[in-house]
Amino acid sequence: MPDKDRQIIRDLAKRLAELAGDPAEETKIAQWRRHNGLKGGKAMVLVYPEDVWDEFLPKGTMQCEGESARVFEWALRSRLYLAENIHDARPGSAEWEISLHHSDPGNGIAWNYGRHDVDGRRRTEAFEPVIKDDADPADHVHMRTVSVDHDATQEELESISELFGDILDVRKRGIRGFGFAGRL
Repeated sequence: MPDKDRQIIRDLAKRLAELAGDPAEETKIAQWRRHNGLKGGKAMVLVYPEDVWDEFLPKGTMQCEGESARVFEWALRSRLYLAENIHDARPGSAEWEISLHHSDPGNGIAWNYGRHDVDGRRRTEAFEPVIKDDADPADHVHMRTVSVDHDATQEELESISELFGDILDVRKRGIRGFGFAGRL
């Protein structure tokens, strides 16, 4: 990674660490503990800009030259944007998580929905059943075989730790969303 790209990323990581160190972030964490403990109090609100990120942080505004550096830059800038502009109840964090490198061929069925794009934005129109009413699910669904590449995961962990592990707490995590619980 060119020194210029490396410096941009490190500077952004420092800004993120500074924001995460603000005492207000500890207050947000305490509020979430209260909320998750089902105790009364202030409503907790999270904002997910999803399909409007291109309006907040257009890819063309990134300063890094290398493609992999631009991915880091965008991820850091998006976290900073949320903290500095959205002001929801999301606590700032000085952590950087990497996902397990894995292969997941699925279970034989996939989302099936009609969609179209308007001005470069994804719009979902209608969900179509994956398995029709008269079909036998056994003809479509099979056991899922997921594999984890621990060596590649460790290599990424070491690479990112070298890049900004002295600034952010770099750690592995399992797959989020509709994933699986992988051994770290």
